[in-house]
Amino acid sequence: MAKLRHLDLNHNMLSGVISKEIGNLINLRFLQFDSNQFSGEIPGEIGNAVNLITADFQNNSFRGFMPGSLCALRNPGFRLIRLVSDCGGNIPEVQCACCTECVEGNVNNLVI
Repeated sequence: MAKLRHLDLNHNMLSGVISKEIGNLINLRFLQFDSNQFSGEIPGEIGNAVNLITADFQNNSFRGFMPGSLCALRNPGFRLIRLVSDCGGNIPEVQCACCTECVEGNVNNLVI
């Protein structure tokens, strides 16, 4: 799986925490976890995927801060152009100073 480039898990009602082992997927370019029931913190090890272009984490139950390793991928010389999380609203679930889009709240109870 180290060669995996595209991981799209949107809208699957998946739950639990994201393992730090995701950092082993260093060739990821496209990562989507949105609209599930994931919880805990977004693992900083995702920042090992230095060619990441898109990372979507919204509409889950993630808490805490967007890892600095992911924010660093928004700097010149890296490719991350889309970083989305539940960092909107009066009381954001995720604190993110580098997201390209902040959505408000958690819509896990939507029927899709």
